[in-house]
Amino acid sequence: MKVQDIINQQVNVFKCGTNSSRPYYTSTLIDFLYTTTERSRAKIDYLRKLNKQDEKAAKKYKSENLLACTVCGTFKGRRVVGCIDKKTGIIAIDIDLSRNPQLDVKKAKRDVMRLPSVFLSQLSCRGEGIYCLVYYNSEHYIGYVFNALRDDFKKIGYNIDPDCSDITRLRYVSYDDNILVKQGDIPCYENWKDDVAERYEIEDEWQMTKQDVKDIVVCVFIMCDYLNYTSDEYYDWLLDGFRLATLPNKEVGLMLFKKISECSDNFVSYEDVENKFNECLRTTTYKTNILGYYINRVKEVYGPEWRFRVNELLRNRKIC
Repeated sequence: MKVQDIINQQVNVFKCGTNSSRPYYTSTLIDFLYTTTERSRAKIDYLRKLNKQDEKAAKKYKSENLLACTVCGTFKGRRVVGCIDKKTGIIAIDIDLSRNPQLDVKKAKRDVMRLPSVFLSQLSCRGEGIYCLVYYNSEHYIGYVFNALRDDFKKIGYNIDPDCSDITRLRYVSYDDNILVKQGDIPCYENWKDDVAERYEIEDEWQMTKQDVKDIVVCVFIMCDYLNYTSDEYYDWLLDGFRLATLPNKEVGLMLFKKISECSDNFVSYEDVENKFNECLRTTTYKTNILGYYINRVKEVYGPEWRFRVNELLRNRKIC
């Protein structure tokens, strides 16, 4: 795919502050990267100066004053997963100072461009980190793509922001006197993982077998991707949070809660999901593991041969 064609795709642009849930206007990505940047340069200069004095104030200023776009796709109406109109095949990857204490932004910009499917790298709006744009096969579930990218970036020495897997995530306008952009064709990133359960080490503290845990993880994904499982009612969503909060491995529980939440018409943001999950962790009174609920839901559909049927779906890579 030619880089020029990739960045000529349409993206939604959003106003700052409380107006960030619905598109402000639609633009090409290249126009956002250059024209919108030039118009916002004075605000970005002020933000970077403010960031050196008061990081908290800088974050507030950014969210209230800068335009942002959704590089992953365009949306009909609200900026939620259920309203996505078209995927661009672009994912923005953030490399922040907080996760990379010795970060050299100039070096990082060059390093990430060595990855074949990375086609652009630039300073972040606050100037202390960078972001890069990756072209990937949008037919694949973005969470799987992100997991593979996380491993690839770690191999070249960088820890990336886990929130980048959010397809609704905003990319704030920024500028860089030396933005790096590849020319010509670049390959589509095809490395992705559908064996979700294999990516999480199950520790000895589990009160069930490793296979039980794998079954639970896979069943949640089957329910969401094939059985139209949703928790649109707040009470049902909360119950899912409490169920998953019983897991000793909290990373797995949060991952599954995010998966369930993003299928809801009421999904707002992954930050909202994480906050609710942390609240469930603090307040749950369940003393026993109740996660057989998810396995039983799949059994109801596929019957006694459910594991065979699910494995067939996984082998055919139809979960995406």
